[in-house]
Amino acid sequence: MSAPASTRSESDGIVASGPVPPTADPVLERMARSHALAPDRT
Repeated sequence: MSAPASTRSESDGIVASGPVPPTADPVLERMARSHALAPDRT
């Protein structure tokens, strides 16, 4: 688990992984982050 790498990967993952912009709603952003952190846990 890398803190800096995780943060960078999170931003890139959300933008490239979801059609919904990361600046939409805090709930969507939170869900996107959770999914990016745990893709196996849908």
